[in-house]
Amino acid sequence: MRGTKREAGHGSFRVSGLVTAVGAVMMLLAIGTLGCGGGNSGVAPFAGVWVANSGGPNALHFPGADFHIGGTLPFPPTPRLTSPFVSPQDTLFDANNNLWVVDGGNPAAGTGEAVFRFLFNQVISLNTTPNPPPNFVIKTLAGMPTFVFPQFAAFDAA
Repeated sequence: MRGTKREAGHGSFRVSGLVTAVGAVMMLLAIGTLGCGGGNSGVAPFAGVWVANSGGPNALHFPGADFHIGGTLPFPPTPRLTSPFVSPQDTLFDANNNLWVVDGGNPAAGTGEAVFRFLFNQVISLNTTPNPPPNFVIKTLAGMPTFVFPQFAAFDAA
């Protein structure tokens, strides 16, 4: 009888181990499908990682589905924004899923320093309408510079 109990217990361990393994695989598939999250949205077009690439100059989107176990990524990623940037430094999403890009500009020339907002609808349409004009721009109009090579931004709780 003792051997039977041990075998019965061992069988339930195998079943629970199998359930755990299946759950882990399902979790990895969900992450691969929806991405790692992007800002506040979790909406599939934003899932993954957005990168401000001053060498481009562009803002690149690497969807979560593009990440491979070996660490390789397809390049260049799509979609991406290339204008009106001079030297983008940061990307972030607000609570309404609008994409903001902080551009350091050209400090030597004193031009291009700005913060650009692209609306949710513009970002989800990047595959069909690449490089939309920003919906809103914060920049120096006259007088003292508002920015001198800004590099990042953050939203407060409000």
